[in-house]
Amino acid sequence: MIHHRMCNYVAMWLAMAMAFASPAFAAGKGPGAVRKQAEMSMVVTGQVRIAADGRVDGVRIDRESEIPKAVADLIRQNVPQWRFEPLATPDAATDTPMNLRVVARRLYGQAEEAYELRVGSAHFGRDEPSHLPSQAQMQPPTYPELAARSNVSGLVYVVARIGRDGRVEDAFAEQVNLNAVGSEAQMKRFRELLAQSTLTTAKQWQFAPPTQGPYADEAHWLVRVPVAYKLKRDKTPAYGQWDLYIPGPRQRAPWIDADRDATAGVDAFGDERIQSVGRGRRLLTPIDGNS
Repeated sequence: MIHHRMCNYVAMWLAMAMAFASPAFAAGKGPGAVRKQAEMSMVVTGQVRIAADGRVDGVRIDRESEIPKAVADLIRQNVPQWRFEPLATPDAATDTPMNLRVVARRLYGQAEEAYELRVGSAHFGRDEPSHLPSQAQMQPPTYPELAARSNVSGLVYVVARIGRDGRVEDAFAEQVNLNAVGSEAQMKRFRELLAQSTLTTAKQWQFAPPTQGPYADEAHWLVRVPVAYKLKRDKTPAYGQWDLYIPGPRQRAPWIDADRDATAGVDAFGDERIQSVGRGRRLLTPIDGNS
C-alpha cells in the first residue's frame, strides 16, 4: 500500500457525498466515527503475464489514461512483487485477465490531508460463460421500506451454492456496504435489513447448470453475486471514477473452503457481474505486496 495526497476536489466530494443521510438516520451517537471509516474504490481491469513458475513477467492496464496516475503507479508497484501458484505442467508464460479493486481511505491525524491507497481485492482469470451456471430466474429483492425512507442505499455481496437442479441450496451475505452515515448500531441494523432481503430472494433464484466444459459434472457450483440497492440519486461510476461508501465487515460462508476461493476479497468485480468462486489463478503472496 502507499500513502498519497489526493486532489482537493476529491476531498471536497468525500465531505459532501457523505452528508446526504436523512436527519432521522444520522441522529444518534457515533456518526462521526463511522464517517471516518468511509472509503473510495474503483475496479481496474487488465492482464498480468504469469510465468510457468508463478513469477510475474509483466502487467497491462486497460484504458490506463482513464484512471488516476496514482492508481496506475500503485498497480505497477505491487504487481511485480506477486507470485502465483505454479502451473502443474510447465509451459510458456500466460497472459491472464486481471480484475483489481483499488481502495483509497483518508488518513486522519496527519498534518496535511493524505490518503492511503491499496489493492483491496483481486481476481485472475476468466471462464467461458458456457462453462458456468447461467441465470434462469433471478428476481431482484424487495427494497426494505425503512431503508428507502431513510435514504439508505447499498451493495450486498452474496455467495450462492447451486445444486445440480439449478436451485440455490444455500446463500450467504459476505459483505454489505452502505452509502449513508449513522451510528454503529444504525449501520448494523440497515446492513441486516439489506442482507435479509437479499438472502430471502436469493434462495428462490434458479440457474441453468453448465452442460459442457471442465465443471459440468460437479456436484454443485459456487457463484458470487453483487446485489445493488440504489436510489434515484445514485449513479454508477464510470471506469476510472471513484465509488464512495462505508464498507461493512467481510465474512466467509461456513460452507466455503478458504483454499478453494481463488479471489482475494469479495469485491474484485463491479456491481453487475456474476463471478464464479473457486476458479482462476491463485495468488500466493498478499495483494498489498507485504509479507
